[in-house]
Amino acid sequence: MKKIFLALFSLLISAPTFAHPHSFIDMQNQVLINQGKLDGFKMRWTLDEISSSEILYEIKSAKNRDEAIKKITKDLDESAIHAHYFSELYDEKDQKIKFKAVPVDSSVEVQEQNIIYNFTLALAKPADVKGYAFRLYTFEPSYYIAMNYATEKDVTSTEQDLCKVTMIEPKVNQDLKLYASSLDKTQTPDMPGTGSLSLGGQFAQTVSVVCK
Repeated sequence: MKKIFLALFSLLISAPTFAHPHSFIDMQNQVLINQGKLDGFKMRWTLDEISSSEILYEIKSAKNRDEAIKKITKDLDESAIHAHYFSELYDEKDQKIKFKAVPVDSSVEVQEQNIIYNFTLALAKPADVKGYAFRLYTFEPSYYIAMNYATEKDVTSTEQDLCKVTMIEPKVNQDLKLYASSLDKTQTPDMPGTGSLSLGGQFAQTVSVVCK
């Protein structure tokens, strides 16, 4: 099986042309704070029905459903690793914070017509939170895949008193929105391929963690 997240780019090849994004992942995120340290983020990513269809077909056609789900979980793990979890984490000094090399406690659920990928995005080294702030961005750089929290309630925290956790919407100007809508599925954005200046990076929501 192809790297699953990368394979999403070919799933809609027979579909009519329409603007970026072409595929959607709905996210939920629990910020994991334990004994005064930021340990990581418990992620729940729901792939849209079209993106889920190929994976669901593989599960339904498998002789052993459990083994198929186990294999798909492994493929999703490898895809996430390959893409650096589609995520960037910074401290208040704009220093990038590293994640562990592999996701923790990953699993796959089938919920009606959707595939749900669960995993913990753990920090390579837990970070002290008292008096510090952090910013997490999760995005696919080309904006072919939109990765979004539907509401502020999709971002929660295990520590409600010490740290204030919020989801902040990006400020995207109308010209950029029109540019994104002008791209069909065969086109690559004329912008940096990675980082915050990429098309996807400019549409990325912010998970803000500000601690007392």
